[in-house]
This record gives sequence, C-alpha cells and structure tokens, in this order.
Amino acid sequence: MKAEKQELKPIWLHCLKELFDEAEKKSQPYKKISALDIQHKAKKKFPGGNYMRFRAICYAMKSIFENEMDEEISGKFNSSTYTIKYKLPRKKTIKIEPITNDKYKSNNSDRTGDIVQKDKEKREIKKPSEEEVQKYLNKWDKLENYVLQEKALDKLFIKTYPKNENIEDVLIKVCSLNDFYSTNIFSPFKVAKHIVKLGIDNYLENDKINIVNKIASVDVGSKEIIFYSFATKYCSHHKPMVYPIYDYYVEKILSYFRKRDNFFQFRNDELKDYASFKNILEEFRKYYKLENYNLKEIDKYLWQLGKENFKRKY
Repeated sequence: MKAEKQELKPIWLHCLKELFDEAEKKSQPYKKISALDIQHKAKKKFPGGNYMRFRAICYAMKSIFENEMDEEISGKFNSSTYTIKYKLPRKKTIKIEPITNDKYKSNNSDRTGDIVQKDKEKREIKKPSEEEVQKYLNKWDKLENYVLQEKALDKLFIKTYPKNENIEDVLIKVCSLNDFYSTNIFSPFKVAKHIVKLGIDNYLENDKINIVNKIASVDVGSKEIIFYSFATKYCSHHKPMVYPIYDYYVEKILSYFRKRDNFFQFRNDELKDYASFKNILEEFRKYYKLENYNLKEIDKYLWQLGKENFKRKY
C-alpha cells in the first residue's frame, strides 16, 4: 500500500493545486475538496488512467493534507470519500513536481491498464433480461436470512412506526437498519435527531425525492457526514416502490453495463445525487425492457448480481 500511495501522490498534488488556485481566483472564503473533485480533475489532466480506486485516493489525500496543508476547518474520512474544508487564501503553497502523461501511465500501468484488461477478460456478465431478473428473484426467495430481515424491517417501518415525529420511534428504526445493513452509523442518536428535525413525513407521503439527500447530510458537531446509502435504505423501507436503494454493488453493476452496453450516459458521482440515481435506474429498466419489474425487484436483482461479480475487499 505504501508503494501505491507514493506512485499516486504526484498527480493528486497537481490536482489539489489546481483546485485551490481556481478557488482563490474566485476570492472564495473557503474551499471544500473531496476525493470526487480530485478524481474528475485527474481524468481531465490524464484521461488514459484508471481513477476509480477511492480508497487509494483517500489515503493519499489524508497523507497530503496532514503534511502539506494548513488552516483546516473541518473534514471527514471514510472508505468511499474524503472531504476537507480549508480557509482561503492559503498560507502555504503546494509544492509540485513536473509530471507527464507518459510518466504517470508508466508508474501505474501494472495497477490499472493490465489489471483492468484481465478483469474484462475474465468477467462477462449476462445481459439483463426478464429471464435473468426472474432467476435472481428466485434466488432471493431462498435467502432465508435476508428475506426475514426485510420482513422484520417492513413491519417496523410500515406497520409499527410509520411516522418520524417521535425520537424514540426513529431511533429504533435507525439502530435496526444500521445493525441489519452495517451502514456504519456511529452515532444513531444524532442521525435520529436529524431525521426528526427534518420533518420527513410530508416528503415521504408526497414521494419527494430530494428528502434522501437531506437525510444523508448529518451535522455531527465539528463536521458534516454524508450517510447516503443509509438514507436511501431509510426511505426505501418506508416506500420500497418509490425509493430504490443505492449501495456499492448496485453502483458497480450500473457502471459495468454503462461501459459495456452504453445503456445510458452518466458520471459515477451522479449516482450520489438521488434524483439522478433514480433516473439512471429507470433508464436501465427501459433500455433492457424490464418494465414488468418494479424498482424493488430491480434492486434485488442488481444487488445479488453485484455481490456475485464484484467482491469487496475489507
């Protein structure tokens, strides 16, 4: 891992410097920089590379910020993204080394191009079809632990505590969801309090999509944490036919078929905007002629397919 971070550092420094320079030219009082910002900048500077390894980006950024930056206001760090907020103008300049496209590609060829090609050679996922969806729905029905877990959560969210006005009711739902799905909510009380404060029931009753991103953004005191996957699950368990679930496996499968079949053009970061995410799922369903299946059924299919083909490394 250390060798990988050293290889990655030059390009991240160049991208960071450009992001700060752009913000200072606009006389912004502060700048928030995320792993996604740097990923997009890297793609523009060196379009031939593979910049989807967020964990490598995050650890590289963490090391860079700790050693190179100053005037930190707030920040967060986890496995999928890293966002830091800094005052402007900066006191220190970012020292960068000259870097060429050829140098960057050669430093990362073993880690990106060759491996990506091997992955393409060994992984060929069957084209989505009614037959394939039904096959995975039948598999789902045999997963006793997941089936019972979903039934328990449906009973909790839809029958027992359908409203979100009482902190005790919401806290039980947050804790249960966090435990069943391992959504890494380290402070359930703050998340529950945040949900009650938002007054989400009117949004849910009227199928308002924007409530998902509102729930996801939680102020935990010194910083803001984005619990996006959790927020999609929380809304989905109130209205499963309206609010599809986003998670790692769903993203992987949608990205895979975008690259292979070009079913719809989107950036990966658009999946983190819930309105865009739902639209992408609808386009997926339309392109592969899966309109006979609702979003909940499509979710079960995509999740199992992703879990089967894109194993997570912990």
